[in-house]
Amino acid sequence: MSCTGRHNALTFAVGLLLRDQAYPSTTRSRGPWTTSVVRDACAWTQVNSYLGRGGNDTPLRFATSVYIPSPAQWAAGVRSFRCDLGSLDVTPGIRHRQWTALPADLSTAVARRPMSFSYCSTGGVTAGPNKKDTRFGPCKTGRRWVLSRMLDLAKRPDEAYPGARELERRAGLACWAPTVPVSMRWSRRAGWTSGDTFVECWVRRTGASVQ
Repeated sequence: MSCTGRHNALTFAVGLLLRDQAYPSTTRSRGPWTTSVVRDACAWTQVNSYLGRGGNDTPLRFATSVYIPSPAQWAAGVRSFRCDLGSLDVTPGIRHRQWTALPADLSTAVARRPMSFSYCSTGGVTAGPNKKDTRFGPCKTGRRWVLSRMLDLAKRPDEAYPGARELERRAGLACWAPTVPVSMRWSRRAGWTSGDTFVECWVRRTGASVQ
């Protein structure tokens, strides 16, 4: 369908899987994301390129999904895949996957109103969004912290839990910023085992927008 009509996702990249490879499993350890051609095509650098943002961080109300052929299509020889981009509905929380409607010209909308595509939190002046009473949602007055990125801390898809100290080290390297206060949130052992291997990097809002 055309992006001028009502839609909540768009395709920002397409590609081809290897013809002689086995059908990608839907499990996390052997799924399509483990294929290098998919990782490269659907990477955040490609999202930024599509949006015309260069090396800037993508506002983190965005999420990506990859779609591969069905088993029947695969058996018929289809090897194409696509990478879709959507904007998360942040009302219940960052982890769920309900997407909201997108504007017809997403790149222009992001350039003009970047904070409207961001996700913010309350939290202390210096501590960040780590306390149980922290509130999350769309960016508005009173929410001091903005989610700047979410990065996968796993070195490989099936990596065992590496330990609290190692995760803290990886999170610090992933979220470090030289000029702004940073706060981090990541899963402990139970979350890691269930597949949540991401770190949330939050930066302190210093003005009307965070680029």
